[in-house]
Amino acid sequence: MKRIGLLGGTSWPSTIEYYKLLNEKADCHLGCGHSANITLWSIDFFKIKQLFSDRWEEINTIMEDEILSLNHTNPDCILICNNTLHQSYDLIKNRLSIDVPVFHMVDLSVKKAIDLGVKKVLLLGSKFTMNNSYYPSKFIKAGIQVVTPTAKEKDRIQSIQTNLAGGKCSSLYKSEMNEIITRYESCDALLLACTELSMVVTPLPNTIVLDPMAIQCDEAFKFSMIETI
Repeated sequence: MKRIGLLGGTSWPSTIEYYKLLNEKADCHLGCGHSANITLWSIDFFKIKQLFSDRWEEINTIMEDEILSLNHTNPDCILICNNTLHQSYDLIKNRLSIDVPVFHMVDLSVKKAIDLGVKKVLLLGSKFTMNNSYYPSKFIKAGIQVVTPTAKEKDRIQSIQTNLAGGKCSSLYKSEMNEIITRYESCDALLLACTELSMVVTPLPNTIVLDPMAIQCDEAFKFSMIETI
């Protein structure tokens, strides 16, 4: 099995979900007792979050250094374990001297949506992601309509996401998220553009869930197994 490199810590609870998901895939495909071949390069996400508003050049510098550091551990592919940081990756990818694939969770999610015939998505994520044009622009370019929650709903989703990212989970979060989601039954897909939200989102009947983390892990795992299947 090829080695999967994770750029994690962004946040640490969702990085655990990456590790869990990849190992579940290894167990399922290779049999009980097997685990995934993973290198985790965990960074301090706090310093990056302080720069999100208007200091992207600083974020880009940090990201370039961290991706190159992870690459120096010789993974066969790389996963950036955060939706928002793919915006930075897009800005620096042409100057990165790496020769392994980086599985881009946003672009892969657009492709998945096209393959499934999705026409209209409800974008759920951090408040930054829901207010930012980065995610919607990629889906709109593919001819897919993007709907975002109301300002009040965004505030509540952000509060839930902040708690999840800090390792705090309440049984109420699933019902609160479900209450929001049911107001958007005209959307044929939910887009979970935040790695923590898969912990608390239950899909409605006949609604497609686009979970970029799961899509990204699936592609990376299939790549890692090419020579061993």
